[in-house]
Amino acid sequence: MAKNQKLDAHLINEAGRQRMLSQRAALGVATLLNKIYLKQDIDELTRTYITDSTNLLLTSHKTLIAENTTEEIKTLYFSGDPSLNDEVLAYCAAALSISQANKMSDINPSDLSYFEAENVSYLLFRLNIMVIAYEDDAQSKLQDGIFVGTILWLILLITLISEYNFLLKPTINLIQKSVNKQG
Repeated sequence: MAKNQKLDAHLINEAGRQRMLSQRAALGVATLLNKIYLKQDIDELTRTYITDSTNLLLTSHKTLIAENTTEEIKTLYFSGDPSLNDEVLAYCAAALSISQANKMSDINPSDLSYFEAENVSYLLFRLNIMVIAYEDDAQSKLQDGIFVGTILWLILLITLISEYNFLLKPTINLIQKSVNKQG
């Protein structure tokens, strides 16, 4: 049970990390776009911020979809048009592409659309649903474990009471009768 709880905690943390990293990538892209718009020099730190955040997001995402999870979680990742899986992969590809740009003409407009406020908000909304799904799954497993533990405790208690009534109590009565006869 503790091992399952550790795995659940890891998955919840990874889902939250995925959500946070998508925000970091969006911040990096916004910073880069602002520098392009203002015709400022683009330092490598800005590009590195985007690529590091995006690569960590991809790693986190791949970790989550590789886990053997519930059908509900698989459905949340792989259904819809686009599926969340496809959306995250396209979002990451767009961020990595934009990170190489030096001017607006270097940026594919479809890549840019991923970083419009409503699209980023919608992605965050979907990623937040994933965090909640992992939390609900962990809570459900914990409740199941508590129920099974309670049932086992009751069985043990009934067994102990039965042992007392059918073994120990008759033995004590027999010993008392034997002592009373001798006395």
